[in-house]
Amino acid sequence: MTVSDQWAVSPQVAAVEHSPDAPLCLLWHLYSRFGMRKGEGIALRWSDVDWDTRTITIRESVTNIGAENVRGKTKNKKTRLAPLPDDMYAMLEAHRDAQRKRGVFASLFVDAHGETITPQHVQYRWTELRRRAGIPDVTLHGLRHTALYLMALDGVPEKPLLPPEGIVKALVNSETGEPTVAGDPRAIEEYFLQGTETQS
Repeated sequence: MTVSDQWAVSPQVAAVEHSPDAPLCLLWHLYSRFGMRKGEGIALRWSDVDWDTRTITIRESVTNIGAENVRGKTKNKKTRLAPLPDDMYAMLEAHRDAQRKRGVFASLFVDAHGETITPQHVQYRWTELRRRAGIPDVTLHGLRHTALYLMALDGVPEKPLLPPEGIVKALVNSETGEPTVAGDPRAIEEYFLQGTETQS
């Protein structure tokens, strides 16, 4: 079973993606299937999509300073190339066509004014959709690590992880997804790929 198949049969994920209040459906796929960090998904531009080779390039990240989005390099300062499976390619096409009805924008994900969405908006939408779908405390950061784990099981990298040896538990803040310590009232336990539990 591929990574895509595993997510396709998840009723919890389906509940979120079919919600009428899910304008960021494509973004949830990018986080949960490609392991993108929150700012990397927000930073995507249409110029990062290669329709001929059916790939998407992850080259930037967006952070929020004050009231402004700030673009910069990814956390590890590396560019990644992700192949688009057929369903993701079709979703991108549909997202592009819907966006063109509003205007022509550089970014994949824009607000009502055509500006790149903010990390705060993405966090709010995920929290609200998760609440309405009845999904427990799964953070956006947790989606990233779940994707990394599923990709490892699917043969990426070359040596798949075999739980439980490759999986560790760590405490993260349920609101921010950042690593935290015992005593934090918002601390929850999540499973991570070994060696990534302290990364954001």
